[in-house]
Amino acid sequence: ESNALQRDLADQDLISLISPRGGLFLIRLEQLNPARQRNIIRRWAKRLGLQTLGWRVTHQLVDEFLPASGTASSFDLTDCLIFRHDGELFAVRKGVANAPDPTSFNANDRSVEMGPGNGTLFISPLSGDVISTRLQYFTVRYRTGGEALKMPGRPTKSLKDLLYEARVPPWQRQRLPLIYAETELVYVPGIGVAESHQAEPGDLGLHIQWLAPQQVITLEQPLEPKAG
Repeated sequence: ESNALQRDLADQDLISLISPRGGLFLIRLEQLNPARQRNIIRRWAKRLGLQTLGWRVTHQLVDEFLPASGTASSFDLTDCLIFRHDGELFAVRKGVANAPDPTSFNANDRSVEMGPGNGTLFISPLSGDVISTRLQYFTVRYRTGGEALKMPGRPTKSLKDLLYEARVPPWQRQRLPLIYAETELVYVPGIGVAESHQAEPGDLGLHIQWLAPQQVITLEQPLEPKAG
């Protein structure tokens, strides 16, 4: 009976804690006492289809991981990683250990597969914040450190800072496709085009969209308040 009460309490708590993105609102979770937090996280993991979280793991999560500073840190479970990002707690599928291999494409392509488990690039002719058609051949690479980009009308910034400012989730940062023309970084999905390679106002250029893989583990069925 005690276990059933704890389960029902956790389900009721989860209704107000789960965000539209599938994470847990940290500001609400942190207002509860540690015992209730552990109960919620155990139930959340169960609802997500993850491993059953034991006493030691839930105490580490609540007593050590949640209070720690540094939003990019993660907590490693057997079947997922727990991330704290943008005010929420996320359960994230573990990706392929190594970044995908570089991929080449040209301006006439309309879609490019990014390798196992890393989504697809879609290329279309548009105007606006797009790549100039002066460029026709591209290579997709991945972060190795030290990359920088000069956005239109802005000073050159490190890619690390740009990704942080754009709130790109930490689990995507190492697997984000970087678009190069020869040796020059010209476009980063979700960030923008390098100033020197942006199409002129009103001109058609290349718009590139990355359809990222779904890594956040979410509830299959939404929770509803218990009747009565």
